[in-house]
Amino acid sequence: MFYFMHDNLIGEFELCPIARDMWDQLKIRFGHTSETRLCILQLKWIQYQMNSSHTMTEHLRIMSGIIRDLIRDLKVADKEISEGEQVLNVIRALPVESQHWNHVKTVLTHSEHIKIFAEVQSHIEMEEERLKMLRTSHVAFVAKGNRPKGNKNN
Repeated sequence: MFYFMHDNLIGEFELCPIARDMWDQLKIRFGHTSETRLCILQLKWIQYQMNSSHTMTEHLRIMSGIIRDLIRDLKVADKEISEGEQVLNVIRALPVESQHWNHVKTVLTHSEHIKIFAEVQSHIEMEEERLKMLRTSHVAFVAKGNRPKGNKNN
């Protein structure tokens, strides 16, 4: 591989013990996983806020996609994002305009039982379902009709 490199690049990559490491470093430097791309993904990840027109399920799907892309590219760069960071960022990206979701954010943040993305996703989806059930109007239908003529209890 060194044969095809310019002299000023050889010094950056000659310390790689195996060709695979060199290819990974070359991808970071020149390929699809550049430092700029990693920074853009991390900014997108950190700054993402739930769109009020999205449902919670759509929001979680978008967050999951961002996480998947970020983790894949970070692995190539020998970096990683911890499960704890993933959980905290998903919680942070919940709606801020809702007093209810602010309360949920506080509870989820301080819960010792929620440690991975799938757990926080499950809790958020359950809470959304609970809210949907509360929003449905509670209507009771009463049947009204004439009493039979033989009934003396008027």
